[in-house]
Amino acid sequence: MNNTANNENASMTYAEAVRKAVYSHMKNDKSIVVLGQDISAWGGAGKVFSGFAEEFPGRVIDTPISEAASAGMAIGMAIQGMRPIIEHTFADFSLHAMDQIINQAAKINALSNKQFDVPVIFRIIVNSGRNYGATHAQNLESLFIDIPGLKMFYPAIPQDAFDLMNIALQSSEPIVFVEHKLLHNITGQVLNHPTSHSRAEIVQNGSKLTIITYGRMVTEAFTATANIPDVTIVNLRSLSPIDAPTILTAAQTGNVLLIEEGYGTVSAKIAAFLTDAGFSGKITRLTSQFEPLLQNREAEILPNAEKIREIVASLV
Repeated sequence: MNNTANNENASMTYAEAVRKAVYSHMKNDKSIVVLGQDISAWGGAGKVFSGFAEEFPGRVIDTPISEAASAGMAIGMAIQGMRPIIEHTFADFSLHAMDQIINQAAKINALSNKQFDVPVIFRIIVNSGRNYGATHAQNLESLFIDIPGLKMFYPAIPQDAFDLMNIALQSSEPIVFVEHKLLHNITGQVLNHPTSHSRAEIVQNGSKLTIITYGRMVTEAFTATANIPDVTIVNLRSLSPIDAPTILTAAQTGNVLLIEEGYGTVSAKIAAFLTDAGFSGKITRLTSQFEPLLQNREAEILPNAEKIREIVASLV
């Protein structure tokens, strides 16, 4: 099987980095199974699981067209000691499994007095920016970030994808693992020594402005500030929990720009934390416009590098 699992350090795409992490764990842990619609032949979003059905017979399972049923099945498998990864090819489709994710997966450990762990990964794919329409392109991370018992990772670069999937595959907790489809083909160096934490990272240092963002907007922020000096960029990596100490450290520049593809819930939470911590600088937020993400209005509604550049120029 052609894969990058054994390469010590390599340049690879974001999707290949997810694949690398999953493949290496599946080789060594027979409790890991993959579930999704048409996933055995199609290989899933980003072709992450292409060839896995032949490599791991019986451990790549095609599910019916019922997100609720398949999520429930994955949770049951997890309770019984397995480690399922279930794919929702469109984040929008995860709405059909909200009861299973929020009321079951996130609560079972507490409700059972910690008798049962639920090590399930909900691999949720965001498709905004691809003109898929208002019901196939939503950024729904705000629905998951305030659910006790549920973690949420949102990698921005290939190294993040590799590191965070490795962490997720070793966790005993349910994790919503979000991948943006437009990131699947970006490339980067991936070191075969994953970090053991999901904390935020300061990926660019400056003295005049701090940008705090996640997912695809990290790339957009880099593009926007390529010719603008003195800008710090923070890649959140995890949205639940959010790494408050790193955010507060990075915000010492005095002015903060919070960016998200959602409608403002994540940035509002960070702004509230900064205010509670006594931050006295200016806080600016850039989010999607508050309206359905129609195909013919995506460019206008979504934040992008051009919009970021305009705001940054006014703040530095």
